This record gives sequence, structure tokens and C-alpha cells, in this order.
Amino acid sequence: MSKIKMAPSIFAANFLNLGEEIDRLEKLGVDYIHYDIMDNHFVPNISFGPLVVETISKSTSIKGDVHLMIDLSKDVVSRFFVKGIEIITVHIEADGFSRELCEFIKENGFRLGLAIKPKTEVEAVIPYLDIVDMVLVMTVEPGFSGQKLIQETIPKVRKVRDLISGLGREVEIEVDGGVNIDNASELVENGANVLVMGSFFFSGNNGEKVVNFLRGIHEKVS
Repeated sequence: MSKIKMAPSIFAANFLNLGEEIDRLEKLGVDYIHYDIMDNHFVPNISFGPLVVETISKSTSIKGDVHLMIDLSKDVVSRFFVKGIEIITVHIEADGFSRELCEFIKENGFRLGLAIKPKTEVEAVIPYLDIVDMVLVMTVEPGFSGQKLIQETIPKVRKVRDLISGLGREVEIEVDGGVNIDNASELVENGANVLVMGSFFFSGNNGEKVVNFLRGIHEKVS
């Protein structure tokens, strides 16, 4: 199976000690830094903008995973075309979403992620299966960290896996929201291979526990 990847959400890190937090992520060998970008329009919260993404990206070799929970336009999205960012994920439900915008992201050398909210049907991604590189299944309503995973979203992960199984190319499945050690195995069993964790990951020494746990899962299923 695909490598199980860890993508800690930097939004949940201690910003007073951000340099130390990034050093910690590098030592743990995480696969991505997940950037939750919120504009108080698409979701009822505000996080940070492209300057913070660029500053962090310059200071680490960890690849960037940008999750845009914002109203979309080429101008706004292009501000996140930052060196070190590998994948840019946009919401199908967002104002301004279009195939043209998806192609714009790909044409500029980034991998394309498509995100769907808990109430959005998996079939919404079908028209984009020829260009998508990752499908992000939101397992909580986007906008706030610390929420409990919505159990009804787990079957959607399996549906996405079934949709992409016959494509003949790798499309990753990411899950975001309430992910922790207690539900990670079930999510992986249903097809997820990129796990976003926020407040749980950055609490105490949970980060090390999570990375070791995921490595153990991968060894069992490989």
C-alpha cells in the first residue's frame, strides 16, 4: 500500500516557539507541514496568510501541504505558489472553484488536492479524477481545531478509495479533523494514507507517539 504519511497542522503549534516546533517536526521525520488557511468567509475563522507560509517554508526542508479554506481566485491562490510547497488543496464547495483553477494550480508545478466537507458527496470529485493528485476528506466541519471526528465520514474515505482504485495512477487520500491514535488505524484501513493532526499531535509528547504508531501500522499492512 501507499506509505502512510503524517501531516501535522502548524496552526496548532506553539507560535511563541515556532522554530523549536519546526525542529521537532524535522527530527520526527514527518512527511508534510499542513498549512490551514482560513479567511473568515468560507469558514468562520481566520488563520494566517502567504507570508507566514513562505517564512516557514524557507526555514525547513519538510514539504508543504497547503489547505485553502477560502474564497478562491487565481490571484489569491497564486500567492501560495511558494518554494517548498508540494500540494495545494482547494475546496470543491468554495466560491470561485472551477476546473480552470485546478488546471492553473497544476500548470504552475504544484500537485492538486481537492477537499470535500462532511456533507458533500464523494461523487463531486468524479469530474476531476483525471487531474487530481490527492482527495482530502474532511472528517469535521472545517474551521476549528480540536473537534471530534465525525464517524459518518469514514465510509466516505472508502468510497474515495474505490473511485480512484482503477485510475492506474497514485492519488493520495488525506483525512483532516479529529484524527488521533484511537481512530488512525480505522482510517488507514478504509484507504487514507495522509493523516492531518493538529492539537492532538502538538500536545505533550504525542507527536513522537503518533509517528511511531503510524510506522507500526504501515509495517503491519505492507
